[in-house]
Amino acid sequence: MEPFSDQVDKDIEHLQKLLDDEGKKVLERLLDNSAELERLLVCEGFKDGFRLGARIMIATMDSAKKP
Repeated sequence: MEPFSDQVDKDIEHLQKLLDDEGKKVLERLLDNSAELERLLVCEGFKDGFRLGARIMIATMDSAKKP
């Protein structure tokens, strides 16, 4: 994961050197929105996984109760 992170940092620095002030603002907005989208997707994935785990646990407990 670290090589990808390092490459992203290098690419961002390179773009910041190439862009004017307006371009830098657009890049920052893009990065902020991308990070927020990733955060939301991770949260949704966690919630989906938690719900699935709870359903499996309930189904397991229900089947254990039946003779």
